[in-house]
Amino acid sequence: MELGKLGGNSLVDGRRAEKSSNPSVLVACIGDAFMEGVKEAAIESLEEYGRMSSASLELFVLPSLTVMPPLGLGCMRNFMVRRAALLGYDYLMLLDNDIMLTKDTISQLVTAGKDYITPWHDQTPYKGSNPFEPLTEPMYQRGQGIRLLQWTVPYCALIRTSVFARTGYAPFTGSMIYHEDCYNSAHFRCNGIDIWQDTDCIVQLLRGSRMLWEHLGDGKIKICKPFEQP
Repeated sequence: MELGKLGGNSLVDGRRAEKSSNPSVLVACIGDAFMEGVKEAAIESLEEYGRMSSASLELFVLPSLTVMPPLGLGCMRNFMVRRAALLGYDYLMLLDNDIMLTKDTISQLVTAGKDYITPWHDQTPYKGSNPFEPLTEPMYQRGQGIRLLQWTVPYCALIRTSVFARTGYAPFTGSMIYHEDCYNSAHFRCNGIDIWQDTDCIVQLLRGSRMLWEHLGDGKIKICKPFEQP
């Protein structure tokens, strides 16, 4: 596994995946405005998995394609779905630029062997002692093993690429809609894909959903937090 230059978008490898006894992984960083330490932690986690396997690995940074965050994030995720499938990777990991992985995150999620799995999000770096924002349903406590979810945010999600033959290669809504995480998760579940959370695999969420006001022509649009009505 070789490190590449940032300007090429692929930071780790980037070649067509070759089949091996270990699952190949494409880590897709959604957006290039990394919070401090996030990019380095993602590379370290992928390299750690690489030391344990002979699989093809890639970390691909997709620069922001959105006119106004978070509009268009679904299009960015769908782009990476197509890339992972085209290049023959076994797994696609979708990773937002404010999620801090640990060295073992990728190897732990791959080892779980699920079609769609997400880690447990520690929100204390930005929430402090305040109540957690719901990022999954149900909301489990850490340390409860691998549990079944009804819905989850795709901030950090490992998905087996073979499932896209069932869900289609654009399984995420192209633009933001109310309750889009529930909608997207339901799309996977309606196509027979269970969604799991490994509550023993902990990542840090450094920044959460925020209220954003923007002017559009003579009016305003308001982008809301999940489950918040305008």
